[in-house]
Amino acid sequence: MLDAKGFGGNLLAEIVGILMAAVLAVLIIDRAVERDRARRWDLVSQQTLSTLRFVVLRAGMDVYLSLPAPRPPNADPYTLGQLGEEGGLTDALKELSGVVRTADGIGVDDELVIVLKGHLEVVRGGVLPQLLAIGTHDLIARLSTVEAAFQDLEQTAWLEQRFTGLNQFHSELAGFIDALAGVSEQIDLTN
Repeated sequence: MLDAKGFGGNLLAEIVGILMAAVLAVLIIDRAVERDRARRWDLVSQQTLSTLRFVVLRAGMDVYLSLPAPRPPNADPYTLGQLGEEGGLTDALKELSGVVRTADGIGVDDELVIVLKGHLEVVRGGVLPQLLAIGTHDLIARLSTVEAAFQDLEQTAWLEQRFTGLNQFHSELAGFIDALAGVSEQIDLTN
């Protein structure tokens, strides 16, 4: 009744069966856990993108309101961003960048730089860590462009306060707005 050959075959079949069941269980459980995690992150990512969009909108609006009146309506980020048209905010920011780039008499506005820095603090402290966890690398790259453009703007404002006649502020401000338009464009692509 007991033979070594039959016992060895049965033992080998049991070991293979246990290993196959373990691998299959790990794959099924891993897939279920990943699906649940993706569902939860989807909720967080939509809220994060919404927050980022409002930060871009407010920053653009602050620049728009710093322009002398009359302001061109096609460069109004709030109105065009709220119409619900895809790319409305991006188009308004691109138009605003052109207006700022060609406007005469835009000097250093310390208050604007401080306000824009506050908007970036929201991105640095709240939005960026969530984006890093979600893994939206294209958007993170565009946000780093915004950060670099703001650093250039802040440096230019600092230099123009100390040395007169540089007149680079409006150019750097337009570059910052261009970077914001890039973020807005990526948000539209992500949604």
